[in-house]
Amino acid sequence: MAKSKTKPTTKKVLDDEDEPQIAEDDVDADVDVEADEVEVEVEADEEPADDDGDLDTETEPSTPLPPPKSRMTKTTMSLIFLNWMVALAFIVFAFLVTTTRARYSYWATLNHIQVWGLPLAEEKGDTHISIETRPVLRLNHDQLIKIYKRRPGTKQYPIDKEKDKFVAIEEPVPLRLNAGDVDERVMKDIFQSLTEHVPTLDAEIERLKDQLPIVIEQAATDVLKKTKDTDDAKREVIHKALLPITRNIYQIRDLDKVASRAKAKDLDDLVIESVQRRIYYDILAPINVFRPGDLNVSAAGKHPVDRIAEVDKSNLVMKLDEIKAMLTKRLDSAIAANYDLDLNLGEVYEKEKSGPDAMKRHGVEKRQIIAFILFTVGHVQVPITNERLIAKGIERAQVISGIYENTNASIRFVESLRTMQDRVEEAVVADRQGYVINNAGKLTRTDGFIDEYEDWIDRLVKIVENIDTAKKRLDDVKTQRDHLQNVHAHRTKQLQETLDKLLTARKNTERYAKDLRELQEQLHAALVELSDAADRNFRLHDLIQEIELGLRVQSKKKGGAKRP
Repeated sequence: MAKSKTKPTTKKVLDDEDEPQIAEDDVDADVDVEADEVEVEVEADEEPADDDGDLDTETEPSTPLPPPKSRMTKTTMSLIFLNWMVALAFIVFAFLVTTTRARYSYWATLNHIQVWGLPLAEEKGDTHISIETRPVLRLNHDQLIKIYKRRPGTKQYPIDKEKDKFVAIEEPVPLRLNAGDVDERVMKDIFQSLTEHVPTLDAEIERLKDQLPIVIEQAATDVLKKTKDTDDAKREVIHKALLPITRNIYQIRDLDKVASRAKAKDLDDLVIESVQRRIYYDILAPINVFRPGDLNVSAAGKHPVDRIAEVDKSNLVMKLDEIKAMLTKRLDSAIAANYDLDLNLGEVYEKEKSGPDAMKRHGVEKRQIIAFILFTVGHVQVPITNERLIAKGIERAQVISGIYENTNASIRFVESLRTMQDRVEEAVVADRQGYVINNAGKLTRTDGFIDEYEDWIDRLVKIVENIDTAKKRLDDVKTQRDHLQNVHAHRTKQLQETLDKLLTARKNTERYAKDLRELQEQLHAALVELSDAADRNFRLHDLIQEIELGLRVQSKKKGGAKRP
């Protein structure tokens, strides 16, 4: 049998003989097929056999064929198009899923901030003590039922209270929020209508430290502007601002003296200062109760906060700058890394503390004091006007500190107010009944308002008695005065009459003097004439004596009777 001769033929295996070919230039570059890589199949063409059974082994001369042209079928194009559509749909669904997860994650972050508040500046890691010590999330069946029934757009199925029960939830909050997670977008959605956005609790305290004194001073100035321009109205503002924060009746008396002496510009300045002192007291007093300062108080036996309205020697004891420094120190200590002994029990804490980390503050305590400060500032009212010091301070406090800490702060704030009220009641009792003291082992009581009141009543009774006695004496003195006035009038009249007589007599004095001089001359002449009368008298006297003696002698001689 002779070998069959075959002629080499080059054929391209097509997927479908009936489909038209596609030009080579239209084929994608990724499907580039080289001519030398096309498999060539050599097939033997069967020739019809001759009668003798020999095959025609004559071969046709081989001619070079052009390289095969690649083409793409409709099926391939459909598959490619479907792949692109599936890929696009996958990208769309992936984008929707990602954005939905991001949106729900963002809403979860906002809800987390609303409940737990803004983070502290020190919360930068995956965990923090203030986060780990939070209470776990607990939801029972009844709470879950209420939440389930409030879900909008869901079909409500009947629930059997006995068989269908939700499993109670008790698990920690998984979300961990760091200080760097609060960007401008988050702050805008959290604060909404509130101004001055802050990313952390520390930033809010720093903002208060800078702006709170300015707001307080502006509020005091507004009170002065709304007050009537009279001294009595301004003094009434001073009384209403400071008298409620005094400790005893003596401070009230001293304040009244200070307000009574102030006039003009000094009175205006005192009004502004009084309102500022009251606002500072309303902020510092609850904070001092919540976090007591140094228990070893000054020599006066009072904490500096209680001396804001105290007067010494007609002047307020504490300067306004000192009160501002107290508030600044409180705000600084709220975000400080370590405790300040002056604001944390003083020497008592110094003696009782133990351990190297006793002075180090942790995030839980920081959140508590910051929330309390924000809650206190939000509830402060301006005296006289009764307006909020910060318009939306309560809303801002809740947004920044969170619902959890804000609720705890409200409870502690009420407790502080009750403590302050108890102190006022104790001060009233001590003022009325006196202080109980230990005197040499015996309890005794000092004089209180009641005792002083009784003493004042006794004094008033004695004063009334003295007044009655003085009135009687006054009436007697008036009677004597009237009598003496009459005597004085009579003596005055006599004096006038005597004076008139004297003046009349003085007119005749010259005539009397002339007559006197004539009489004096006559007297002188008579005296001259009588100047030798004495000698004559003596001679006559001697003569008479001699005559008498001679007569006596003659009578004796005659024996006559004696003469008497």
